[in-house]
Amino acid sequence: MEKCSGFIKLIESLFNLKANSMKRLNIFFIVPILLISILSCTTKKTEAPINSSSKQEMVDRETLKMFPEVKDGLSRKAIIVAPLENESNYKVEIYLGKELMVDCNVHRLSGNLEEKTLSGWGYSYYTFAGSADILSTRRACPEGELTKEFISSKGIMCSYNSSLPIVVYIPEGLELRYHIWSRGDQQKKADSF
Repeated sequence: MEKCSGFIKLIESLFNLKANSMKRLNIFFIVPILLISILSCTTKKTEAPINSSSKQEMVDRETLKMFPEVKDGLSRKAIIVAPLENESNYKVEIYLGKELMVDCNVHRLSGNLEEKTLSGWGYSYYTFAGSADILSTRRACPEGELTKEFISSKGIMCSYNSSLPIVVYIPEGLELRYHIWSRGDQQKKADSF
């Protein structure tokens, strides 16, 4: 609000001028000043995006040594999130899938991600349990109408922790994706009935 005090004084002084004085002011002078003042007062400072390039650092090999070795047919992925203020207000949803050409039916990957605890450390890592078969509804779709979609497993929510990577072991041929979720600042009260 301190930043806008000059703008507020300018508006007050313009409204306090008499009609004859107003005619003398050049409209081409007043309008640009008002626009610049309004824009400078309404511009909000935004945080850097969560998926900034600075977080794309290589995962420290020493950190990954504590996690189990990669087995045949699997690959190990690590998600590194950027440090944020109040990380407890954020969650990371991870899910696996693959892009396929599909019809109008609803498709889903049959397996699920499971959380496991790293013995001796207490850290979590995630593995894919089940097969990578595609489940589908059986609606009658128009023939030949296929679209490219990412067919995914059910997601799992993880804590947002910038000091430790989210490590996931996935079958080859599947892709790991994630969403960052944040909670709102407003708390709501439950109603009784």
